[in-house]
Amino acid sequence: MSPSVQAVPEAVAADPAGCAKLTVSALAEHTGTSEATVVRAARLLGYPGYRDLRLAPGRLFRILPGPRRPAPWT
Repeated sequence: MSPSVQAVPEAVAADPAGCAKLTVSALAEHTGTSEATVVRAARLLGYPGYRDLRLAPGRLFRILPGPRRPAPWT
């Protein structure tokens, strides 16, 4: 992966919630890359496009188990 392409997943990993709010143009500007590079990075990571990469961290957090809490009735 080229350094410009690598900058995209690094930015998403560093701030998944913040990057989830960014458009492809905004993420490109944030990473110092182009929109095409952002889409290319998403595809290299196995996503059909940027939208899927942008939504992936939120989906991951919904399926990971959280800390166990006692049931409220016990």
